[in-house]
Amino acid sequence: MKSKGDLYIMLPCVLTANFEETNLPVESEFSPNETNDFAKLFKNELFETAKYEFDNALSKRLKRFILGDIELVCKSDNREKPEIIGIQKAFVIITKLIDTEFCLVIIFIVDINVSLTHLLDQVSRGELKLLENNQETSFVESELMKKYGIKPTGKAFFTSCLLNFDKEDKEAKYIIAGEAFNNDENHFIQSEKINSLLDMNHKQYSSYDAYMSERGVTIILQESEKNNFYSERLKIECLTIFIMELVILKITAINAANNEIIESFSEKDESKINIQKINEQFSTALPLWDIRHFRYILAQEFANRVETAFNVTRFINEYEKNRKFLEQLINNKKMIISENEETVIRRFAIVLSILQAIPFLTKIIISILAKTIDVLQILALFASSTITLTVIFLLFRKSKIQKSNQALLS
Repeated sequence: MKSKGDLYIMLPCVLTANFEETNLPVESEFSPNETNDFAKLFKNELFETAKYEFDNALSKRLKRFILGDIELVCKSDNREKPEIIGIQKAFVIITKLIDTEFCLVIIFIVDINVSLTHLLDQVSRGELKLLENNQETSFVESELMKKYGIKPTGKAFFTSCLLNFDKEDKEAKYIIAGEAFNNDENHFIQSEKINSLLDMNHKQYSSYDAYMSERGVTIILQESEKNNFYSERLKIECLTIFIMELVILKITAINAANNEIIESFSEKDESKINIQKINEQFSTALPLWDIRHFRYILAQEFANRVETAFNVTRFINEYEKNRKFLEQLINNKKMIISENEETVIRRFAIVLSILQAIPFLTKIIISILAKTIDVLQILALFASSTITLTVIFLLFRKSKIQKSNQALLS
């Protein structure tokens, strides 16, 4: 089954200090050709869809930039010696959530002319390749990403929008699973999980079918004369793409916060760890969680299904677990520092007690040598020695207990 249609690869990212809007390509300066026209058409249609389907206040916080066209390298999944099996023209757009560092890189392909399943396999493995200066390079490590200060926060997702799709065809399972199909009679997918995903149609309207997995959404458009034109297909595709934008931006925010927390685990100086700042950055994306921003319940229903398929709750739970662990780690470190400071004070107190007792003991020793000591002085010596030894014993005992507690904490 040769796949006909379009593919959108979506990579959750953050913008680094190198990102400057003034350094981005000027859209009006793009040369007029079919690829550039598709990019402008896609960006404009996505903007209109967002404005129509979503609350304007939030849709205005989504700003999109065209970065330019690229050539993706489609490769075989041979582990020992992968071979190039095709070159695919694609375009790159970023969607930025204004007033945050969160963004989404969208690589979109109009009219796929290479093996769809092999491209999806590269997406699943995080090994998407492109040609750059006539050299094959990883997309996430490309000059394009470095030039504009874009850094991935997690794995990519995909949306396949196809005109031909037969659920009974073996290749259909590979599209849903995001694996390369090699038509091997002795090795093919027989997963109950994939079968159940193909049995569940998430469509909300009659003009398409929709299937979902943890990595992507597959939209099946009706084959018709008008759907042979990208401008017509885009009217249906864009609602799914817009919903994917919102869901993946949520995942982006969670990933970014979680990555910072994980990096903080190895930070020895807890004063450099700012949990409040991490939480504040994460909170800037909270408007994305407000279901009231959707104007239509079917759009909200589809978004809920995408979130469930992508298991967004799992990302949130992982973030919460790591955040609580980091807070506990910081509290433990502070407790250890506080106890270390107390140990220094105790040792100083012991030395001070001994120094205070020395003049009295010296005087007693001199009296003994001169044979002028009396009973009162003997009692005073005994009392002073007892008090000093008791203080030293108590301070050392406390020190030993605290060391035991530190061992338990660590």
